Amino acid sequence: MAASEIYSALDAIANDVVVNITTLKWVMPSVMPSLDKQLELLEVIKNKETVTLVLLNKRSESINVPQATIFNWKLQLAGGIEHPRFIVVAFQTDRGANQTTNNASFDLDGLNVTSAYVLLNGIRYPYSDVGTEYAANKYTKWYHEYWIFYTKYNNDNKDDACLSLLDFLKVAPLYVFDFSNQPEKLKNTTIDVTLNMTFAAAAPANTVAYAVTYFDSMYTLTGDNNKQIIQLFNYQ
Repeated sequence: MAASEIYSALDAIANDVVVNITTLKWVMPSVMPSLDKQLELLEVIKNKETVTLVLLNKRSESINVPQATIFNWKLQLAGGIEHPRFIVVAFQTDRGANQTTNNASFDLDGLNVTSAYVLLNGIRYPYSDVGTEYAANKYTKWYHEYWIFYTKYNNDNKDDACLSLLDFLKVAPLYVFDFSNQPEKLKNTTIDVTLNMTFAAAAPANTVAYAVTYFDSMYTLTGDNNKQIIQLFNYQ
């Protein structure tokens, strides 16, 4: 069953369902190195060697969307430390007021986006306009951007993504902006990121925009007797 069919079925029975959560657990995997590897790691710590740790971090933000046709949003990033690789944007209208609303899905039909781009230190992504029109199902380009992000993030060049095109339109319409090939000179500058969108009509009332920014983070591990100290590395 497709995701859109599942959510439609859930919406149909939402008023007749009562959910009581009695137990909630967060399970974390535990990795135990072999004795040989433990000795190697202890030597690294004992010798106070510096180990570099690089990961793709993320930060989420939200903001109320004004009832207008122009929407500009300056996102938060720290220059010299956080270097954006992807930004994923989605919208919800009139959600969270009661349990009959599905807060796990996002909206598209109420926001007919005609133009969307991000300015990263004055450089536009994507470079040219992406023509979109919900009524005419002109969202193939944004689905393609989602698929590229999915394969890069999961390091998996599969022919299909988690969401089909129908599920993408009905359940999780996402606007993905790819900066993975940004000029490396941006590493030594402040980071100015602004989302710019244009709607065919004024955005509906009670609309909230959500953004998840995926950015590079580099840490260093330095040995100190029998333990390691982790520090955030500043590119500047």
